[in-house]
Amino acid sequence: MPNRALDRLQPLGLGSVTFSATSGTLLTLTTQPQKLFKPKRLIIDVARNGTTSTGAVTVTRIDIGADNMLVTSGGVSPIPAAFFQNTGVDLNIQFSEATPGITCAVQVQISAAPSSTDTVVVSAGYLGTARESNAPLHNY
Repeated sequence: MPNRALDRLQPLGLGSVTFSATSGTLLTLTTQPQKLFKPKRLIIDVARNGTTSTGAVTVTRIDIGADNMLVTSGGVSPIPAAFFQNTGVDLNIQFSEATPGITCAVQVQISAAPSSTDTVVVSAGYLGTARESNAPLHNY
């Protein structure tokens, strides 16, 4: 049973990555929580700048430490980034627990990189339960 005094719903930012003419088509957002953290929802935002920034953005991998959170791996059956929009409904996913300092990563891919000075900026973050102590997060 959760200890409500120690558990708090908090965001955990993953930062942003920018697809450009020179970035390549596969980039990774990463973060390392400083508290025990149980992600419940991943939110992704895609901002397009310029007329050639039309490539489809997909999520090819979601990792909590060494654990892949997708049913597939290696870019097989990627998930559209739009699936993780902030307006999505019922997107609570059973992510693994992240201990302090572990790397949480989301790999994103674009179908066609923008050209010239155009860009596609992908930013993301988790919403989840943070524990103020290192006690395990169970049954919540």
